[in-house]
Amino acid sequence: MGKLNMAAVFLMLMFVSISEALVADVSKYGAKQNADIAQALTKAFKEACASTTQSKVVIPKGTYKLSTVKLEGPCKAPIEIQVQATLIASTEKTTETSWVAFNYIDHLTVSGGGVFDGQGPKVWAISQCGHVQPKVSGRMNPKACTAPVAAH
Repeated sequence: MGKLNMAAVFLMLMFVSISEALVADVSKYGAKQNADIAQALTKAFKEACASTTQSKVVIPKGTYKLSTVKLEGPCKAPIEIQVQATLIASTEKTTETSWVAFNYIDHLTVSGGGVFDGQGPKVWAISQCGHVQPKVSGRMNPKACTAPVAAH
């Protein structure tokens, strides 16, 4: 009976180690404080999204720059983006309509207590959005554009 119990314990431990969540820390993909982490975040996200078990992308504490980024699924399993850092939007002009976009992702969790600093006044000053009324006669103006929004 002892050999059977040992085999059961071994199988249980093997199952637990296989089903552990993947943790993709952006610093392992080249993210450095005060530098643009868009490429590192995209690489970490792609690896986590391809995982068949629950995964987590971690942006550790610190201050990082972040240019526009699209994180797109579908992902193979639930995914969490844990933002512990302050992410600062670029003030460079762009043709993108979103700063950070999460598209086609089921079971997405964003956590961590970090800050998305869209640099509202600086970005609006360089955009053409300030010259277009968002609503015309109570309806959204199709000529209006969108810009990053700070979320705390």
